[in-house]
Amino acid sequence: MKFIKKHILAFTISIVVVIILAVATVFLLRFNSDGAISANNIVFTNGDKAVRLEKGQILKMRGVDDVSVIITGFTNRPCPDGASCIWSGQAVQYEITENGDKHVGGGMHSFASSDNYSVYTASSDYETYAMVSLQRNIAAEVQN
Repeated sequence: MKFIKKHILAFTISIVVVIILAVATVFLLRFNSDGAISANNIVFTNGDKAVRLEKGQILKMRGVDDVSVIITGFTNRPCPDGASCIWSGQAVQYEITENGDKHVGGGMHSFASSDNYSVYTASSDYETYAMVSLQRNIAAEVQN
């Protein structure tokens, strides 16, 4: 009992610090419903599901340090009613970086790709976000 009375302040401070760290961790690492983890402006994924990515956010695959994807822009000029258009007028533009090499691409449902990875658009509002999947190319898996 004497020990507890003597060290109650240190014990209380320790508990408060642990609670503050736990709350800070929850705010810094937000788990998304798609299994991705967001930390600051980076979204980490396992690569098996499409994750929500906004312009300027960086998508990284867990366990793969040399690959990242960023949405560089959106195009949202749909074909007017009654007009004949070659394409929908809606697209997501990406930049994928692998081993320091940058590759750009994008389109309606399309992708940007590097030597070993491809980025696909599952859906988008073509203004603020896209549901994106980052997948390892089959040819790259066969080579390795």
